[in-house]
Amino acid sequence: MDRFVCIHGHFYQPPRENPWLNVVEREPSAHPDHDWNARIARECYLPNGAARIVNARGEILDLVNNYAYLSFDFGPTLLAWLERAHPAEYHRILEADRTSSRRLDGHGNAMAHAYGHMILPLANERDLNTQIRWGLADFKHRFGRDPEAMWLPETAVNESVLRALIDHGMSFVILSPHQAQRCRAIGKKEWKDVSAGSVDPGQPYRWFDRIGPSRGQGLRHIDVFFYDGGLAHALSFERLLTHSKTAADRLEAGFGTAKGPRLVTAATDGETFGHHHQFSEMGLAHLFMHELPSRDLPVVNYGYYLSRHQPAWEVELKPGEVDMGTSWSCGHGVGRWMEDCGCGAPKGAGRWRKPMRDALDFLRDALTALFEEHGGKVLTDVWAARDAYIQVMLDRSAESVARFMRSQTKVEPTPEVQDTVLRLMEMQKDCLYMYTSCGWFFSDLSGIEAVQNLKYAARALELASRVSGANLEADFLQRLRLAPTSNQDCGPDGASVYEKLVRTSVVTHDHLAARYALCRLFDDAPQRQNYHYKVREGALARHSTAGMRFLAGHVAFESGITHKTWERAFLAVALPDQTVRAFVSGDKFSAADFSAMLQRLPAVTGTEILEGLESLRKPLFTGRPFALEDLLPDERAQILSLMLDRKLAELRVKHDEIIEEYLPLAERFVGMGLTVPGVIKAELELALCQWIGRRIRELCRPGAVAALFETRVPELDDVETMARRTKKTGLGVVCREVEEDWSALVAASADQLEKRFGAAALSVFRRLIAVGVEAGFKDWRVPASSRFYRLLQRKKFGRGLPLDAGELLAVAELLNIDARTLRERLAADPESPAATTPQAPAQPEAVPSGERKEDIA
Repeated sequence: MDRFVCIHGHFYQPPRENPWLNVVEREPSAHPDHDWNARIARECYLPNGAARIVNARGEILDLVNNYAYLSFDFGPTLLAWLERAHPAEYHRILEADRTSSRRLDGHGNAMAHAYGHMILPLANERDLNTQIRWGLADFKHRFGRDPEAMWLPETAVNESVLRALIDHGMSFVILSPHQAQRCRAIGKKEWKDVSAGSVDPGQPYRWFDRIGPSRGQGLRHIDVFFYDGGLAHALSFERLLTHSKTAADRLEAGFGTAKGPRLVTAATDGETFGHHHQFSEMGLAHLFMHELPSRDLPVVNYGYYLSRHQPAWEVELKPGEVDMGTSWSCGHGVGRWMEDCGCGAPKGAGRWRKPMRDALDFLRDALTALFEEHGGKVLTDVWAARDAYIQVMLDRSAESVARFMRSQTKVEPTPEVQDTVLRLMEMQKDCLYMYTSCGWFFSDLSGIEAVQNLKYAARALELASRVSGANLEADFLQRLRLAPTSNQDCGPDGASVYEKLVRTSVVTHDHLAARYALCRLFDDAPQRQNYHYKVREGALARHSTAGMRFLAGHVAFESGITHKTWERAFLAVALPDQTVRAFVSGDKFSAADFSAMLQRLPAVTGTEILEGLESLRKPLFTGRPFALEDLLPDERAQILSLMLDRKLAELRVKHDEIIEEYLPLAERFVGMGLTVPGVIKAELELALCQWIGRRIRELCRPGAVAALFETRVPELDDVETMARRTKKTGLGVVCREVEEDWSALVAASADQLEKRFGAAALSVFRRLIAVGVEAGFKDWRVPASSRFYRLLQRKKFGRGLPLDAGELLAVAELLNIDARTLRERLAADPESPAATTPQAPAQPEAVPSGERKEDIA
């Protein structure tokens, strides 16, 4: 066998977290999702872990973990987010690497990734090495093995980058065919010019380091795979995976008539598979499981192929302008990330790129001096410490921090020393993050990617000031003023963008205390966690008068980053017009003043509100109060939701009355063949939506889902009965919030089913699914069917367990799973491959497409 296929997906999003809070803020452009990470995860990262193969009726025939067949890399910051936001799907990616490693003689599909997606040829030597070392450490931490290769952001490369990869033990790299300059057979003298992109992508090449030190008797080297540019373009921009047969034809044609071992390979953004092209993850799964096997074309990864077919040719790469290197997305080398080269924006529209890079370079160099000065006083080797800090970034526990301090400091690691060191390390981390390539990729400085880079710069500036007292912000902004913006809403230049879009994300200790106070004003349960801070609540007092609410208290926060603790006293007020204010004390406050304020609080009356409020404020609260407008968008939404919940509680009685009076009347209208009047219908649907949503949320409470499987739960009976009545009268009870609550309930129930897997639990699960169908909920069924099918895969389709096959098939039909294929699997030998691994169903049944069934002629 000498023909192989390898498709590589580069999965990446820039770090999007607010640098002060370590959470992703709301991004309105990602609507209907909270942010772009969440949206692309829903459309791409999650579906590729369980890609559906369906029949002509759209019923599931199989689920495929595409990552087990796809060569891939994930940005470390994206994987960190996935681990928090979608732990099950995150572990499915790790398992795919292990599965592929077993299938391909120890060569896993996962590839390391330069940590922060910095354009490496533009990095100084220290930053280049830290990006590589952090990327390697992150990979080994997650995948449990050493990587064979590292994905280069934007495939940006020059000889310095290749030498650094060799230094760190990398075996190969993936590049665009347009990055090759010339090639020749190893040992031959004559070079072949391939600078027009004509390098043969069907074989690997060897790049020799002719300047660096030799290794043994030969030159140091690293191998290079050039992907097929036409194939990659077809995948990315021509919707090639709309029909997997067409994709397989295109892949097979790539072998041509050449003799000997051949690899047809394409590399593209992983987001192509589901985000850029909806349902293409289904086409990819069908390609892997049906089309390529039917043509005897094994799917492999680069490491496996290289282990069997060493390069016979060597290559030299294009040096790029001023030897700065080349990339896959800039026709001018790496100009897209340093100048107005015309890529990504019309010539003239990218004039902001160089001033922004110059400003960040100024800041990097100034912070380097501070880092060496202040870090040198307490650290054995400041740059070795920065490289080692990745272990703390991967494990923020106090024990991990203590290990780091013991290994890196040359003085006693007192709390003060630890605080200084951690601030310096976070300053350096943010300094590296501010070079994330996306900041220059698009057309304007005011875009969310460039603004995110400036947020990291702002955080680095703040940390530098806290450690050293230095104020570099004015000089930094002076340089940003040279960066023009075309967004008139943000002002004329980078400095105005910074003022309008970056400063508003800065979070102070006072801000955190104010947010806590306003949440607690409307929430009876104390918070234990506030972003990455642990919270310890002290004395607390409430008071209400004349429609006004007061809350006074004391709270302590412990940072999850530096583990430093600080305290604040607060006073929160809600007025009858829904205006809210929070007053926060200074860093140091008198316990006696705090006690006196708590004693005065019950004396405040409605007629003396202004005077009483002033008396409460002094002397603890001398600063300006915080209003909702002073908080972050997600915080405003949270507090407004808490306020709304209290108001909705007042409406529940009214909603129950509406349902009790109007629903029987609507049923009478329908019973007599009449249409329910619009005014009644609107009132009823609103009340029913709230009523059903409230009961579903009751079912989602801790312990309530388990109770579903142990006893008859009245809330589910109520939902089932009401769903039947509303369906009969033609009323709609579906809204986004209720759909989300129902999806969460089904997911939690599937978890319970896995724990209790058996006939009784399956019967309960079937009833729950039937209620969802009866109620007309829609968005939950695809993720629920995938979850249930994966459960059956893990349970080997129930063989050997006390199951009622009829009950199981009934669930499958409700979840739109092909019952015939499932029945065959249930009847299979439990030790056979069909019972333990994903198998391709009969070819005529499967739909060879990445489109839904209704899109197929």
